[in-house]
Amino acid sequence: MPEKSLTTNVGHTRTLEYVVADYRQKLLSRPELLNTRSAYSALRRAKGKSDVNPVELSEIDNESLRDGLTHILGRISLWKNEGGGLLSETTVSFEEWCSVMTQLQAKANPGLTNEQLDGLVDAGFLRRTYDVVGGSL
Repeated sequence: MPEKSLTTNVGHTRTLEYVVADYRQKLLSRPELLNTRSAYSALRRAKGKSDVNPVELSEIDNESLRDGLTHILGRISLWKNEGGGLLSETTVSFEEWCSVMTQLQAKANPGLTNEQLDGLVDAGFLRRTYDVVGGSL
């Protein structure tokens, strides 16, 4: 009887380990984390700097689940603040920049005013390209 109980407990422990590992992987693939990193890295590249490194599992693997989430949210906040600092010479917020990135990836209008777009172009974050409506020449 004790062997059966021990086997059951080992199975529960393994299940918990899988749930915890899955939770940590989901933290690393949070859309807000990925989108913020992408938008911030684009700003850095425009200024001749390298992309920021992604958050690695090893950074949160030995932390509690709450501390792992706090780590992820802290990184998002750091990147947003630093991205906002890079955009300070424009009238565009980091949140607006993230929206611009989404719109540009969808090949849609970025949804900013002409003045905001001019500011991004002047600051070196965007470049204008023109195309003939209805196809090529």
